[in-house]
Amino acid sequence: MTTSKDINSVDYFMTRGMPEPNSGCWLWTGGALTNGYGVLNRNRRRIYAHRYAWMLFRAAIPDGMWVLHKCDTPPCVNPDHMFI
Repeated sequence: MTTSKDINSVDYFMTRGMPEPNSGCWLWTGGALTNGYGVLNRNRRRIYAHRYAWMLFRAAIPDGMWVLHKCDTPPCVNPDHMFI
């Protein structure tokens, strides 16, 4: 069984990001909303998987800022495909 502590590791996160060889996207295979965006729970709060990927691989997200996809693929969690 996975605990909430496990989601804080890059290794665990990457078990949910499946590389797609043609686009370079890492497609989120965990929970998702009906709009296609991946979600996960962190510290008892729901967070979009792409925002969590940005925080895990890049840096904190400044207040009021959005993390957007260059690839326009909602389930993508590849931080190289995102920008603030």
